[in-house]
Amino acid sequence: MSVQDIISVIIPSRNVDYLLENSIEKMRRLYPTVKIYLILDVILPEDYKKFDENIILLKSDKYTMSAKRNQGVKLADTKYIALIDSDAYPDKNWLEIGIDFLEKNPKYSAATGCQMNYPNDSFEQKCLRLLRFSPLFSQKEWLKIIELNTVDTDCEEFMTSNVIIKRDTYLTLNGMNEDFYLAEDNEFSNRMFQNGYKIRFIANMKVFHREAETYPFLRKFYAISTYYAKCFVRKIRLKNNSQTFAQFLPFIGSIFYLALLFVQIFIFQSKFALNMLIILPIFIFLALLWNSYVMAKKLGKDWLKGTIFLIFVSILFCFVWVVGTATGLVKIPLYDERNGYKHY
Repeated sequence: MSVQDIISVIIPSRNVDYLLENSIEKMRRLYPTVKIYLILDVILPEDYKKFDENIILLKSDKYTMSAKRNQGVKLADTKYIALIDSDAYPDKNWLEIGIDFLEKNPKYSAATGCQMNYPNDSFEQKCLRLLRFSPLFSQKEWLKIIELNTVDTDCEEFMTSNVIIKRDTYLTLNGMNEDFYLAEDNEFSNRMFQNGYKIRFIANMKVFHREAETYPFLRKFYAISTYYAKCFVRKIRLKNNSQTFAQFLPFIGSIFYLALLFVQIFIFQSKFALNMLIILPIFIFLALLWNSYVMAKKLGKDWLKGTIFLIFVSILFCFVWVVGTATGLVKIPLYDERNGYKHY
């Protein structure tokens, strides 16, 4: 039996755009007959003519990506399902590597792996991907996502841009939480782990995932920080305690700094407050500089150019992160995260 006969690919998207068409084209070169479910907000009459008979277009019941994936998984009738984003496409042997591991290791329920830039991504996009998965700005489970030479290991979380999972496991856990607009993969994979299901990170199970350019990158992470803050206020748990603390750390630090500034100016002159007002920005800048340098070394001969670009964007990133968290906590609707969280 062919690998393509025992797995279905689920791809949620708003509509059939150039990124989705590129994803399908690249996937069809590797897997000409695998069944692919496209779950969309909008389906135009001409969309049906763009794809072969093994690509099923479905109108989504809800706008969330989690609901779209659930809809596709329920209709699929294969042992395994593969989840990938509409702005990503697989490397060679993607399905074979994941399924081979799961078939030989029945105690595991899911396999995930590395993500690479598009081959034609710009220098800017390559730098932003490094920033996104850097030590300061990513949780430890995701640091290895861009490390192609890392070792295979068990893990607690996966991203839905690259995962193969047993369909019965997905259904047993009642799928993803359809009320979550973001971090649904974070919540679901944590729920899998907490219920005893094992997840394997396989470095060679790779996909190419497009990174945004600077403005949409910052816009996207503003939307993320706003959404997380809104969920926190509503007592919706998206992450574990350490991840939640890391999410709010820049905002907490900013409030602490402003409090020191207020004390120093309006209440009483404090040597401690004055020292901290000087030391904290220097410390933060040095941390951002170190993080930028560590990531830029991966660029080879362009490390200096990359360090300069990354330190500049890192400062903007922190500002956006703090503002997004603040507006989410006080529920100021400056920007709808459903429109902000997109890659172009």
